[in-house]
This record gives sequence, C-alpha cells and structure tokens, in this order.
Amino acid sequence: MKQQVIQWYTGLSSREKVLVGIAAALFALVFTIYGVYFPLTSAITEKRLAYREALERRVSIEAMADNAAQNQPKAAAIIFDTSLETLINQSAAEAGFTLEKVDASGSDRAVITITQARPPALLKWLAELELQGVITEQIDVKAGSAGTVGVNATLVKGGR
Repeated sequence: MKQQVIQWYTGLSSREKVLVGIAAALFALVFTIYGVYFPLTSAITEKRLAYREALERRVSIEAMADNAAQNQPKAAAIIFDTSLETLINQSAAEAGFTLEKVDASGSDRAVITITQARPPALLKWLAELELQGVITEQIDVKAGSAGTVGVNATLVKGGR
C-alpha cells in the first residue's frame, strides 16, 4: 500500500506534487483545528464551568451550615417532659407518618422504622425533632415506590 502511494506520488508532475502538498497541509491544518483544538478547548471550558458551579454550591452549603449552627439551640439545655418514645410517636402522628416500629433502648435512645415517607416531609420532621432536642444518630434511607423512601433510624436525646 505504501509502495503504491510512493509510486503514485513520484509519477506526478511537479505542479501536481505542489498541489498535493498544499492539499495535505490544508487537511492537516483542518484536522488539527477541528479534530484536536476545538474539542480540547470545549472540554476545558466545560470543566471550568462545572468546577466554578461546584465551588459556588460548596460556599452556599457552608454558609447555610454556619447559619444553622449559629441558630441551633443547645441540645443539652432542652428538658424533656415526656419519654423519647412518646415524643417520637406524637410528633410522627402530627407530621402524618405511620411508624412501623419504635424500639426504645432505655430512656434516651429509640430505633424507628417508617416504610413510606416523602423525602421533603421526612427531612422537615427530623429537623423539627432536632429543634426539640432529638438527634438523628444513624439513618438508613432506601428508595421506595412512587417517590417515597423507607427509613430506619436511631434517634437519641440531645447531649449524648
């Protein structure tokens, strides 16, 4: 194959050789621009934008976390009028959750199971519990059907 191309090229006149050389140079230039330069610069630009967006999200999240940490009441200062199990059952009923299981381990720890909950409502309920001094020590969230989730969580009285 290579030998045939060499024979073909050597059979050309000098004017044809110049034209073929110019065509080859133009092809190399176009290939370099559209096949290498533009894809690389496009990828670099996209990654820079993604990085900038990630940095902005991080700053936003850190600001929200700092704000939440400053506005959060001290969990150790909260005094419970009822047991942890009663508090969890009452607040879950008020929030519209059906607790499948509530296992109280002593007076300051409970393990709960909810089979179906909407994620935004669940997070709001856990945040309200946290404001009442109940901390989510461990949580296992699994996707359910129709946009719901199943939850297994260990809740602890604040200050532990």
